[in-house]
Amino acid sequence: MKRSFFVTCMIILLALLSGACARSHIRRAEDLKKNKSYEEALAHYFKALKANPRSINLKIDIDQLLKEASTYYFYSGREQEKAGHKETAVLFYRKALEFDPGNNEASRALAVLMESGKEKESLEAIKKETDINIGLPGIFKNPERIDLGFKNKTGLKKIFAVLGQAGKVNILFSPGFRDSKVTISLVQTTFYEALESMCLIFNCKYYVLDSNNIIITRATPGNEKKFKKLLIKNLYFSNIEAQEAKQILESQFKPEKMILNNRTNSLIVTDSPENIFFIEKVARFIDKRKGEVEIEVEIIEVDKTKLDEFGAGLTFYNMGMEVEGVSAGKRLNDLYYLGSDDIKVTLPNVVWKFFSSITDSKILAQPKVRGLDREKIDIKLGEKRPIPRTTFVPVSSGGLNQQPITSYDMTDVGISIVVTPTIHHNREVTLELKFELTYVTNSGSTFVPPTLGSRKVSTVLRLRDGETGIIAGLRRGRSTGSSDGIPFLNRLPIIKNIFSSRNKTDERTDILLSITPRVLRMPAITRSDMEAYFIGTGEKRDFRKWKKESKSSGKKTKNKGSAPPTGKPSKKKNKSEV
Repeated sequence: MKRSFFVTCMIILLALLSGACARSHIRRAEDLKKNKSYEEALAHYFKALKANPRSINLKIDIDQLLKEASTYYFYSGREQEKAGHKETAVLFYRKALEFDPGNNEASRALAVLMESGKEKESLEAIKKETDINIGLPGIFKNPERIDLGFKNKTGLKKIFAVLGQAGKVNILFSPGFRDSKVTISLVQTTFYEALESMCLIFNCKYYVLDSNNIIITRATPGNEKKFKKLLIKNLYFSNIEAQEAKQILESQFKPEKMILNNRTNSLIVTDSPENIFFIEKVARFIDKRKGEVEIEVEIIEVDKTKLDEFGAGLTFYNMGMEVEGVSAGKRLNDLYYLGSDDIKVTLPNVVWKFFSSITDSKILAQPKVRGLDREKIDIKLGEKRPIPRTTFVPVSSGGLNQQPITSYDMTDVGISIVVTPTIHHNREVTLELKFELTYVTNSGSTFVPPTLGSRKVSTVLRLRDGETGIIAGLRRGRSTGSSDGIPFLNRLPIIKNIFSSRNKTDERTDILLSITPRVLRMPAITRSDMEAYFIGTGEKRDFRKWKKESKSSGKKTKNKGSAPPTGKPSKKKNKSEV
């Protein structure tokens, strides 16, 4: 007895000490929270939770702390970004995501900031990638400007030879190349620009044989097929079907060969190094991850039935009279001696009714689903009911359809929601919504099938991220009334309520539907995907970023980062004049 009492006291003491320790950590965490020391506050909250792991309020406090800390670091990062401290802003945004990985604003701000920081590096990567894929000679990247002028008519081969000497490149000619005398003047141009201009003006093409040799031919399909170098490249796709990508690429380019590989969702492309480079760039543009959205739907159906019954009613509305012993049989002589004691009269009883009832029922459904951009989300909540269907067939061949055969169709009864979300770049979501509620209005009988009711809504909503759209007013009502009483007496103006009873039933059903989209992941579209690029002409491919015309100066900005030439123009001039 003493031992059990001692154990009980120890348990109570330990519980009191644990509660006191938890309260101490909670007070300390609240003080740190006020001072914006969120990491230390979170550590004390976890210590308190360890001492009291079943506390729901403590878990709610921790969740609120995480949300508050994430919001605080997000706005701190925004202030640092406005002040021009981008590196510090990145640290604050990452800190906000550590506390709340679902903070969409911090995630978007970090992505934009990181993308802007890589904008300068992207052009350098394009230049490097162009050089690697196309394999141009070193002179193509030489920024040195030259003046090339021929006052008198000079042979085209000689002009190309002088240009080759200026660029220290050996220029060869195909056997079918026809020489002609022309006059040309090129001022302040690089070797690459001069070569491009001359081939465009005089209808010829150049092909790079190696880093020191270039061959000039006439621009004919035969020469192109003869001198064109071909590469083979396997393009894999992660977010788009290879068949769809094939249609897009073939509409933009005309590659030599493009083979679809459904097993690996890839394309095998054979073409020149220049075209392979552009095809791969477009393939990266179209192979983008879809956005992802979470749809939260709340459906409330309120069913209310009100029944009022009042007045005077009779147990049965008939009067009867019988002779005692008639059931056992009577002789005719006995009827002569019938008296008042032998006759029984049956009268109805009067019942006063004072009855009223109100019935409320509520059906609540709150599904929450996650889906991809432009993909249909189908939600069904309910059950399947067997609905009989009877057909008549002949008993024997050639006879009449007299034999009934009953089969059952399984019909969905309940809630059906079909949502197709479309995520826009301003974080708004368009929802194509189809809502249907099917219910049983009459359960039917052995010979009569049940009756089903339905309410449908089909609409298109455009909501902001986290905004709630509400659809209400799907109301259905029915009122019925009846009265019974003693004939003639139940119609008298004053005493009709004494000799009659009335029954009134009101049924009301109302449905409230709310839907809330939350963008979890935006489509993977970066700033470089929104830029415009020059890709050369139909005869010769080029790649350089397009700059809009400057409105302030009224002059066009120079296209920096053009490929193949790189670097800033040199002040040195190499004059070649004949």
